[in-house]
Amino acid sequence: MATASPQTNASQASHRARVGAIGLGLVLLLIALASLVLRQVSHERPATAPGGAKPDIVANMAGGNEAAAETGPLSDMGVAPGVKNESAAAR
Repeated sequence: MATASPQTNASQASHRARVGAIGLGLVLLLIALASLVLRQVSHERPATAPGGAKPDIVANMAGGNEAAAETGPLSDMGVAPGVKNESAAAR
């Protein structure tokens, strides 16, 4: 069985270091590219289909539901949790 010369071991180590450095560089390049793409996507307005739901209007409608929950039929009857029915207490 032949033993590897010190030059072969140094050559292999150099080759492995070069391959590792290239791999690390490619991974960093890929991360930078993904970061740029995600940053660009986050600055764009969301696309809406013609006749589809508009996010700002839906958000305003959802915000209006909180006030409706406080004056809904359950709170009128006084059975909503955590809501006092002042009209029932006055009777």
